[in-house]
Amino acid sequence: MTFALITGIFGGYDTLKPLDPSLEIDEAICVTDDPKLTAEGWRTVVEEPRGRPIIQAKRPKMMPWLYTDHEFSMWIDGAMQLVSTPPIQEATKATGLAAFTHHHGRKHWADEAEFSAGLARYAHLPFSRQVRLYKSLGVGPGLWACGILLRRHTEMVRVHGETWLSEVLNWGEQDQISFPYACHFSRTWPTSLDRFGTVTGNPWTVWRGHLK
Repeated sequence: MTFALITGIFGGYDTLKPLDPSLEIDEAICVTDDPKLTAEGWRTVVEEPRGRPIIQAKRPKMMPWLYTDHEFSMWIDGAMQLVSTPPIQEATKATGLAAFTHHHGRKHWADEAEFSAGLARYAHLPFSRQVRLYKSLGVGPGLWACGILLRRHTEMVRVHGETWLSEVLNWGEQDQISFPYACHFSRTWPTSLDRFGTVTGNPWTVWRGHLK
């Protein structure tokens, strides 16, 4: 098994957290628009700024295979520091994709859309139209916290990621709403990681917080 860790930091939103050399990772890649961003254990891939940083960061999150040839990958939010490695091969055995469910009490993507619509940072997003469309297409219930994603880069996992990014580019950066549609379209539903804790409280990462 080969295993790549990947994160994306754009617009100075986060710092890059160092990796302990003892961690069992084949490669650690940070995709960024900052040529000065470095930290122990990481290889940086610098991209020219294009549009809004929060949207540019979605590409490595949703299609990590564009940045690595490894069969397996772990995406972590830029606010996280990796402290141990997950059982990625076991976790992705069923569908190629594994994630935590949402941890704030909401269990349906439509409930998350309703909650997000009340937040100032999402005021520009057309949640009501997105929800109506997804319901008309038969997207079932489910809500995932997308700060940690374990993948095996199968054909259908790639379809999921490509679809997810397309939906984000169409509807906006609240990617927890479009994630279930990508699952529905690709018929690729994640294995739950909830037995290990939550996306911000698990054995593998420590939440360090965002700069912005």
